[in-house]
Amino acid sequence: MVPPNKKRKASVRYVSEIDAKAARIRNDDRKEDENAHYYFSQVKYVLEFGAKHSDQTLVLSGDNMNKVRIGGTAVSRHFKNSKIFPLNDTPNVPDHDFPTPRYPITPNGYMLLKKKSNEGTMITDELGREHFNYGRSGPMIVKSRVEDFHPTNVAAHVTDLTNIIHEHWRPIVCNVIDGGSDYNSNFVTNVLMYMRLWRDLDLDALILTSFCPGYSAYNMIERGWATLSKHLAGVMLPDKLEGETTTPYTQQRTLSERERREKEAKIFDNAMEVMNSYWKGIDHHGHPVKTTFDKCSEDVALVYTDQKEVNRLLQKGSAKEFADPRNTNIRAEFEFALNHVDKRIGTLIFYKCTEETCNHCLRHPITATEAIAEIRAGFPAPIPSIHHDGHYATFIEATAAPRPSPANLHMPKFQNLDLGACQLCKSYIFSSAAEKMRHYRLCHPRHR
Repeated sequence: MVPPNKKRKASVRYVSEIDAKAARIRNDDRKEDENAHYYFSQVKYVLEFGAKHSDQTLVLSGDNMNKVRIGGTAVSRHFKNSKIFPLNDTPNVPDHDFPTPRYPITPNGYMLLKKKSNEGTMITDELGREHFNYGRSGPMIVKSRVEDFHPTNVAAHVTDLTNIIHEHWRPIVCNVIDGGSDYNSNFVTNVLMYMRLWRDLDLDALILTSFCPGYSAYNMIERGWATLSKHLAGVMLPDKLEGETTTPYTQQRTLSERERREKEAKIFDNAMEVMNSYWKGIDHHGHPVKTTFDKCSEDVALVYTDQKEVNRLLQKGSAKEFADPRNTNIRAEFEFALNHVDKRIGTLIFYKCTEETCNHCLRHPITATEAIAEIRAGFPAPIPSIHHDGHYATFIEATAAPRPSPANLHMPKFQNLDLGACQLCKSYIFSSAAEKMRHYRLCHPRHR
């Protein structure tokens, strides 16, 4: 048989007459998507743009870890435990993976992508083409929440990003995000919330992009979750208060709603404190991991508290409600967003304009002059390579080539949907027929 690892000395004992070996678990079994290659190129363009202007750009990778469970093992009991224990005190976990219902913790993670100091500015691919070398790992910031007390939504992420950007200030922010509803750049609620982040932090540009749906495993932060899970292997987070034999969830008939929530808040806060104690001082590939959590027993101040109302109005509200004078502020903000966003399928680019009538951009002049000039000239979109069939042009090649119009012209999904872009907005490409219909109904009711 083939040796499990050819680099080890023991591999000489294998004769390799049979093309087989002990299998390693893989997690790349996914449905093939014809758009995946395009998305990969789109993400690379954003990362290379950040690398090109690294002195003025903060590059992030964001996603949520799998739910950490309370009441059973925090992570799967099949996760390898590499810790050392006395022989008479080894972990003994339940023979099932059924945690207490409704008791999960959601760690929200953000990785600051940084290139190693000994790495060059440029690299060459297998076809001999040059690329800007970008960071693939870096320090992690993890904020854990419990959904029933502090929901994980776009408002929570914007609050986290506000704190991170303040601490690691750059005039341009690039963020490789997940495609879930709390991040998705195609959701109009998220478009408005991200615009506020860009506007209120006075960023020159905010660029958000994501991998193809079903391919989020390629997001750089995903590699960090294995590190955190490893430190929770064999850990059981308590789901009961000290001195009690049942959980508040099973005591619902004898507890008022207030009493149940008070008890659960104590359990969750204790569980997250225990969880963070296992993560204290750890690192990922030599980079520090900072972990905090929002206490369930305390109110949390979000930067924007109207996420539910914004979502109701933009996702479900009628054109009449949208035009109601009571919603003037949200309507004005959304119109402002449309004037400053380059919306593509899977990508949002907010940047300061040159309009003399725009008070925001006039009062807040750009500082990243060269980078913003490139964005204003049209951020490059993937185009087929003229030298290599089956490949897209590199970021450097696409920057020097004429821009496709609309930007997603060469994306299979864009071609198949045949929805085009809004003819009345600056740059707004539709990702679904429902989005197109709703966009015209709310924003351009006279042109439906």
